[in-house]
Amino acid sequence: MFFPFLFAVTTVAATPVEPLPEKVALPVEQPAKPVQKKIEPFTGKITGTKVRLRLQPSLDGLILKELSQGDLLIVTGQTDDFYAVMPEKSLKGYVYRAYVLDNVVEANNVNLRMDADTQSPIITQLSQGCKVSGALYPKNNKWLVVDLPEDVRFYVSKDYVTKAGDVGYFRRIEAKRDRVKTRFAELQGEVAAELKKPFPDICLAGPVNELKKLADQAKDLPEYSEKAQSLVKSAQEQYLQLSQNYQTTHKALLETKSPEVALADIPQQNQVPSHTSISFSLEQQEAKLLAQAMEAGNAPTKEAFYAVELRNSDELYGQLIPYSRAVKNKPGDFILVNEKTKAPLCYIYSNRIDLGSYTGQTVKLIAAKRPNNDFALPAYFALEVKVLGQK
Repeated sequence: MFFPFLFAVTTVAATPVEPLPEKVALPVEQPAKPVQKKIEPFTGKITGTKVRLRLQPSLDGLILKELSQGDLLIVTGQTDDFYAVMPEKSLKGYVYRAYVLDNVVEANNVNLRMDADTQSPIITQLSQGCKVSGALYPKNNKWLVVDLPEDVRFYVSKDYVTKAGDVGYFRRIEAKRDRVKTRFAELQGEVAAELKKPFPDICLAGPVNELKKLADQAKDLPEYSEKAQSLVKSAQEQYLQLSQNYQTTHKALLETKSPEVALADIPQQNQVPSHTSISFSLEQQEAKLLAQAMEAGNAPTKEAFYAVELRNSDELYGQLIPYSRAVKNKPGDFILVNEKTKAPLCYIYSNRIDLGSYTGQTVKLIAAKRPNNDFALPAYFALEVKVLGQK
């Protein structure tokens, strides 16, 4: 028996296969082009400390140096968050000597580098015919150290720069810097010359006062203001040491000679007349007071010290008589007594006035108080004297 249904073939339509999607290349993110902005050039002042000057306008840019607060530079443009600035005159570049003949570049794309090394970072490339100003590098004569081309720019984060003025302001400050530099060198020489003199002849008042004036006038040039102040301090310290040495020498003289001979050999420290009388112990005392005032910063020189003393002085009236008793630590070489009663009023000494020439006269003294070494009367240092009854 034939069963046709047993041989029937059921045809099933083939389900189409979805083709696999092709791999699509993802777009590569291109670095954003630096956004450059034209600005009016100005003088910028650094507002932070250790602000980095970079070779490129990026936080990854090579660090050339660190700028200090108050440093000035000329800003000529802006790239992203960085200012383009002209390099300082002190910054130099290095070029291989073989490519330069008579200060003219003899090839194209010659590398100007940060250091005299072929692995050193490239600042810029020099074109054939470009003129350079420089000299042979002392440490390696295969290289020239040259001034940077005018079109070279470095970069500083604009967050640390404020506008100080126009471009002319920078040039005025630079001109002032040159003048201050020259004047500071002159005063430095004057201080050195004074300190080489014999101690009694040293007079630092002039150069020290000029240095203080320079420090005040150069506040917008912090490096020279600080240098001037430092030199004042150094001069005071050296003067103090010389004073101590001077007193030590005098002490040695007194130990080897009779007091009369020793005192005759010692020059008068303050250049008063040769017949002025002052005990050596009082001379030492005065030098010590002066040294202490200088060390404390209250007076840079002898003149300044006695100017302060004069402002704080007292007026004394009486008759001046010698105090010649040979006692230890006596607080004065003279005694001021009441003209009528002859009662003693105070002890007096001075190495600025020849008190001996006023012996027996009634005087008005302008005097500063001094230690009386536990004696019964107060003691004074005479700064000025006037004979009463004379005009």
